[in-house]
Amino acid sequence: MFVSTPDSSARAIRAMFRYTLLVVALGFGICSLVLSPVYQIAESNVLYREEWWCYVLYYLTQEGLIDLAVFTLAYPATIYAIWVGGLKGARSVPILYASLTVAKFAANFMVTCITFGSVPSFSVFLEEDLPIIGSSLLLELAQFGLVVLFITLTRRAYRRREMHLTAEALLRQGADGPVNNTPVFPITRLVSFRNPVQCAALLSSVLLLVGRVLMHLIYQMTLIVYNGSWDGPTVLALDLLSDAVLSVCIYFVMILLLGQFDRRRALRETTDQ
Repeated sequence: MFVSTPDSSARAIRAMFRYTLLVVALGFGICSLVLSPVYQIAESNVLYREEWWCYVLYYLTQEGLIDLAVFTLAYPATIYAIWVGGLKGARSVPILYASLTVAKFAANFMVTCITFGSVPSFSVFLEEDLPIIGSSLLLELAQFGLVVLFITLTRRAYRRREMHLTAEALLRQGADGPVNNTPVFPITRLVSFRNPVQCAALLSSVLLLVGRVLMHLIYQMTLIVYNGSWDGPTVLALDLLSDAVLSVCIYFVMILLLGQFDRRRALRETTDQ
């Protein structure tokens, strides 16, 4: 059954806020302010372009593996915060994440200008840079927004069903009867479509998979347009397979984190009693 006191919910939301601030600021900060500039400098230098660590930096930054890690760690915090406090009560967590995402894109642009020692004119920025930055930013925020929307809607549906089952039990027994709604925590099944937080985690992993697949398809189409050839079906198939494996791993990490968040909250409540 969904049980949450205002005080415990507020403390859980504050914990998710601090966790999100640490994870997102650290992940995006290291990628934008350290690794991306190093990769850009190394990639433009023929002495370092073929070094193994340059390929590692490419996958971490240009292939978005660090961003993917941030999504995997931060999305469950938003899901859990909204679950315990509702969207209105937990609004500080998604607002924080969205703000840090905007800051990431701004930092990427500024660091690129500093790295190459040139700032585009205002007209060039409006015509070339802003559409690319803006579209990428909107897609990332839309992806996050869908996760927020889904956990909000499934939470409301769960609570309505819970109230309905409780009312039926009262009418049937004239007292508090058993509520047969599936409990959310602890998470006991690998996949459960009746569990709202698991559904939100599953949606998050699917959205990330779709984003990765589209990224690889767009890259191959770009190669065809500019080079007249592409990497071939084997490379594309391996990319898509790796994306699918990554999405499965991401889902399991998310439900593990959600379970850990709830266990820590329960432990804090037990300690306070």
